[in-house]
Amino acid sequence: MLLKYMSVIDFTELKGYVKGEHFEALIREIAKQLGLSVSWSGRGADEGKDLIFTEIRKGAISNNVSKWLVQCKDFSKTGKSVNENDVGAITDKVKQHKADGYLLATTTVVSSGLMKKLEALDISKGGEIFIKVWDYSELVGYLSREEFKDITKQYLPESYRNLSLYDSVDGALSIFRKKLPEDSYNKIQQIIRETVLIKELPSGNAVWPYSDSSNIIDKINKYLAIGDFSNAANVTPGIEYEAFMLFVERLAEYENSLAYEYLLTLIRELTEQDIIFNCVKYIIDNFEISPDVNIEILSHLDDEGKSMLLDDQIMSVIDEKITMNSCDYNFYSYIDSLSTNTTIDEVYVDYINYESDSLEEIKFKGQLSLHLELCHGSGSDSDCFSRTVKCNYNGFMDANGIYLNEVEVDESEFGKV
Repeated sequence: MLLKYMSVIDFTELKGYVKGEHFEALIREIAKQLGLSVSWSGRGADEGKDLIFTEIRKGAISNNVSKWLVQCKDFSKTGKSVNENDVGAITDKVKQHKADGYLLATTTVVSSGLMKKLEALDISKGGEIFIKVWDYSELVGYLSREEFKDITKQYLPESYRNLSLYDSVDGALSIFRKKLPEDSYNKIQQIIRETVLIKELPSGNAVWPYSDSSNIIDKINKYLAIGDFSNAANVTPGIEYEAFMLFVERLAEYENSLAYEYLLTLIRELTEQDIIFNCVKYIIDNFEISPDVNIEILSHLDDEGKSMLLDDQIMSVIDEKITMNSCDYNFYSYIDSLSTNTTIDEVYVDYINYESDSLEEIKFKGQLSLHLELCHGSGSDSDCFSRTVKCNYNGFMDANGIYLNEVEVDESEFGKV
């Protein structure tokens, strides 16, 4: 993890509220995030502003308090290492502030000479005080962690942006794009995307480890990983219904758009009506689609599939049109002639037949029954009775809605009493 970020964190862009003390402020925020109490020690002889960290270790019986003197050395612009002359008399400074330990924070590294001096002072190696170094790699380790991201964003905004890019494959690749030839970059990009996607897609064993459907799912994933939706669709037949539906759900959870494109390809390229129906139903129930796409996918269904998904909608429209606008249709003159006062009590659709000769329109036709109340005369002298009249109808459905074209009385009705 650390090596990945080494070239991404750039301390030369340090930003803060007080000019010249950006690095000290950054170290202060890191310490606070670690749960340390922080205060300023005052300005030292080198005009740098030292910090005091107070660390409290809570025990079962008592608390152990440690006080650390902190020196901050930002040499990011020159890249030089911190040497003995840069830190001065460490022991004297620690005693002056009555501290228990010394922490050196630097944007570069510590020279070998200074490192030997620090090791000689370290209490763990026979010295008198606690010693700790936060060098470049140590600080990068902190700043690349999720809980420190807000600090990185505030003080190192460009580095934060680069770190964020590493959270995605495309982002990581974009950082190195200028360093690679275009052909090499494209090949690497493709390989990485395929590898990552195959690992992240819901595997057959995880979805359905009970039968050969597991192997079919893995085959589908291999094609989905390279964006080959056509072959992914072609290897799908043979998968069990439960396995298929669970795979689609998991795929949608991983990436909604990937599941949608896969289902759409299945509808367009397969002939197996069971799969097509399940895909159409899933898309309608789970995705926001345009009216044009809605008509297209419904057009791929056979009559049974259309009937299951469209009958209720079409019957509702037929009932509304005939009840509210009966005068607009040919049947009206006939039923109106049957009595002094003819009313439609009920419209019953006997059956609907479908016809799809395009992906932009679904035609339908069938027969319906009009349950009528016929009345002769008026007032108390009226004579009323019921009658049913059969009618033939046709209409169509497109992206704009459902339309009832014609409703005509069945010719065999003429002459009936």
